[in-house]
Amino acid sequence: MPYLDKALEQWPDDLDVLSYQVAAHRALGATTTGTARSAEERLAATYQRRILVQDLNQRDFLEHMGEMYLSLDDPAAAQSELAALRNECPKGCEQRKRLSASIKAYAPPRPTEAPLVTQEPTH
Repeated sequence: MPYLDKALEQWPDDLDVLSYQVAAHRALGATTTGTARSAEERLAATYQRRILVQDLNQRDFLEHMGEMYLSLDDPAAAQSELAALRNECPKGCEQRKRLSASIKAYAPPRPTEAPLVTQEPTH
């Protein structure tokens, strides 16, 4: 991340640097939980919006939003983005294909098990 941050300081509007920031923060978010995960996802979304300001591609945006919803464990919202992609490219497109595959592969997070509590014997 420090190298990406330095690159971003030097080239704040470079689409490749911004894309790497999105990917890095999404990857970090996938390895964390709770507020740390939410923070990483928000950062990824912020960088994605900066990309879209410069290079608005509706299909890419819909795919990104669907992927983001999956990372936030909201498959219903991801399905809505997929439906919008069906309207955007009824004959199919790469973004629709990738989001559809991601939705099919989605598995909700497993609940963490509560620690086993044992009682100390009383004397």
